[in-house]
Amino acid sequence: MTKRKFESVWDAVEDDPVKREIYKLRSELIYMITQYIKKIS
Repeated sequence: MTKRKFESVWDAVEDDPVKREIYKLRSELIYMITQYIKKIS
């Protein structure tokens, strides 16, 4: 079994490059919203 390294979990689980980028953007947005909510509460 060969080990492969990926930059992102999305690179490992999604073959479609468009979907992969959408998932990356969504997860980044969710992270930013979460950080903002933590900051104001």
